Amino acid sequence: MQIELTLEQSKAVEAVRQFLIDDAADVFVLAGSAGTGKTTMIGRLVEIVADMKLSCALAAPTGRAARILGNKVAQATGMDVGAKTIHSIIYALDRLEVNEDAEAPNDPGLRWFFPLTEDEPDMSVLVVDEASMVGDRESHGDVVRFGSGRLLKDIVSFARARRRAGSDDRLVKLVFVGDLAQLPPVGEEESPALSPQRLKAGFGLTVSTFELGKVMRQREGSTILERATAIREAIAADIFNTFSLEPDGEEIVGIESEVAFDVLERSVQSRSSSVVVVRSNATALEYNRGIRERLWGNAACPVQVDDILLVNRNAHSVDLRNGDLVKVLDVAPSGERASVSVRGGGVVELYFRDATVAYREADGSVVRKRCLILENLLDSPGRELTPLEQRALLVHFRQRNPQLKPRSKEFAKHLRSDQYFNAV
Repeated sequence: MQIELTLEQSKAVEAVRQFLIDDAADVFVLAGSAGTGKTTMIGRLVEIVADMKLSCALAAPTGRAARILGNKVAQATGMDVGAKTIHSIIYALDRLEVNEDAEAPNDPGLRWFFPLTEDEPDMSVLVVDEASMVGDRESHGDVVRFGSGRLLKDIVSFARARRRAGSDDRLVKLVFVGDLAQLPPVGEEESPALSPQRLKAGFGLTVSTFELGKVMRQREGSTILERATAIREAIAADIFNTFSLEPDGEEIVGIESEVAFDVLERSVQSRSSSVVVVRSNATALEYNRGIRERLWGNAACPVQVDDILLVNRNAHSVDLRNGDLVKVLDVAPSGERASVSVRGGGVVELYFRDATVAYREADGSVVRKRCLILENLLDSPGRELTPLEQRALLVHFRQRNPQLKPRSKEFAKHLRSDQYFNAV
């Protein structure tokens, strides 16, 4: 299936083709704002790689982004390339350390260690979408430790170390795709994976670039497009102290804070798409409680049918990904509460409930999943479970599986598939 391209996109394709045939080129950075055709270009790249009898892998920082990317490329090309998270491609589980008797309140009691994989993948080109999210500042999670802690460094190390299986061919080529105006990773002033200067100076890579400028996915005369373009131009000109979102009465409408919940309630009841963007998790909780009070008459009520939930960690057993927005179709009238005694933290309450949720694929099809959900985050100002709650899940697992030895492979295997420990 041949993808139709604009003149600008055709020029980008030629730049990509030259990159692929140049043995000295290491990285191609494809930049562009939303709607400029970056995903279309990825699809065309996949076709070019196939024509050249090379192999290609698609990756994204989150599970949801990877699934969307894979579906869109399949729709555009008719080729089922699939896409995975960056982490699932470049890392492999090494060991699990368990310490359920940890006394520090900020100790989750277990840690998974994932070094760079030693497997030899059949891959000539690795395409990383949403590359603005790829950081290079060392960061180690409380529960999961990946490689060096520097994701960009590990991607480059992976590409340098891996050749196509059974050949003496060149190292894996990298293609980073993203939006230069997106927020950079936490702790970074820019997105290092989209910065030719950082890639050259930090890793000695030879970098080619192309930036898409024409927005294809927004109607002409759109106020939102005009304002977004003005902001992007200001950023490019290093002008950061001006920001205009003046209402136009149609696409951008000003409302007072005291009527915000009225507007939201009407929007939800009319089944319109409603998203509230706030500056902190604590404010998000305030809005969630206010909206639930309006809709259900109880700010602290459990999950209800028609609720929209955000999945915040991968649940592989039911194929739900971090970042998925799911709609509740059915929910058990009563939940299950587990009171777990945690050393140094007293008793931690865990709230589980069976539910059926659904999400929509890129092609419009609806996917339904039956799962066990963990309701603790509904009334939490945090974006994820606390270390004490994480440790409580571990202790809860140990109480239900006393026959499993913590350092055994069976322990790790059962832990990764346990529906309570991995509740959505």
